[in-house]
Amino acid sequence: PLRLDLALNGQQFVDGAAGAPHLFHRHAPPLLLSLSPASGPVGGDTLVRVAGNASLYNVEREDTVCKFGDVWVNGSADDRGGMLCRSPPGVTTAALELSLNAQQFTTARLQFLAYQPPGPSELLPPIGPAAGATSILVLGSNLSAHSQPTPLGTDLRCRFGDSDKDYYPAGAAALSHGAARGLATPRPGLDGSYAGDVEAFFELLPNGTAALSCTSPPRPDASKYADGAEAEEVRVTLNGQQYSAPVPFRVRPAPRLDGIWPRSTFAHGGSVVTFTGVGFWDDLGGADAALLRCRVGATSVPATFVNSTSMTCTMPDGAPAGAY
Repeated sequence: PLRLDLALNGQQFVDGAAGAPHLFHRHAPPLLLSLSPASGPVGGDTLVRVAGNASLYNVEREDTVCKFGDVWVNGSADDRGGMLCRSPPGVTTAALELSLNAQQFTTARLQFLAYQPPGPSELLPPIGPAAGATSILVLGSNLSAHSQPTPLGTDLRCRFGDSDKDYYPAGAAALSHGAARGLATPRPGLDGSYAGDVEAFFELLPNGTAALSCTSPPRPDASKYADGAEAEEVRVTLNGQQYSAPVPFRVRPAPRLDGIWPRSTFAHGGSVVTFTGVGFWDDLGGADAALLRCRVGATSVPATFVNSTSMTCTMPDGAPAGAY
C-alpha cells in the first residue's frame, strides 16, 4: 500500500490524525471466473460467491460493490477467498459485475439467471418406503423457463425433511441419484456442510409438462415410520440455496411378501392370486390406488388391497407375461 498525505501550500504535507497514515492500495484489475450459485429467485436474497483472480483476495473490502445489471449492492469478504454478493429484490437476469473501489467495474459479463420461485404442488408417487430409492416426479409451477421446455436454475435439488438433521448425522454426506438414477455423489451446501438433499433433474413429460425428478434417500431410523403416520415435507430448489414451500411425502416401512396362493393357473390368465405378507399399504385411495401393482414376470397389473397382510391380483394372459 501507498501512504497518502495532503498539502495546502505545496510544501507541508499532513498525515492522518495522531500521526496515523492513510494507506492507499493498488491492485491488478480484478478478473471474475465464476458465480456460485449463478441463479436465484426474482425476490432476491441469494448469496452469490464470486471467484476470481488474486485481486479479489488481497485488497481492502470497504469499497467493494456488486452490480446486478444496473442495481448496486454492497459486497463482502468471503472467508474462503473471493467475494460475496447478495442479490437485490426485483433482480432480473443480467450480468453480475464487481468493483473494488465503487468506481471501476469488471466487464466479465458472467450471467446471473433470475427466475420466478418454483411452486411444487404434487409428488408422483406421494409415498415410498423408509429404505429410500423411490424415483419421484415433482409437478408444479415455474419449473421451466417461461413456456419453453428448458430448465430454470443452475443447481436443482430436492430436500426431504424439515432440517439437515432429519436423517443425516453430523458430517454425513447427502446422496445424489446421478445420471443412472442411482445413489451416488455428495452434494455440499454453500457453507460446505452437507444438507439432507438429493440431486434433482429437469424432466419434460410426454404431455409437455415440466417436472423435476429425484430419488428419496434412505432413513437410518426406519422405526419412526413404523405406524405409517409419518409424513415428510419435500422442498425443491433451483439454485441449491433457496427452497420452495413444502409438499407432503408419506414414508412407510418396507412391506414383506411371505407367500402366494394359488401357485399356478391356466396359461390364458384370469385367476385371482392372493399375496400374503406384512406391512401392505393402502394410504392412497382414489386415483392413487392405481399405484398398487403386481408384477407377473415382465407384466405389471393392478392389485387390490384387502388388509395389511393380504392383497389380490388377477393374472394376465401367459404370453405377454412371458411364461406358461
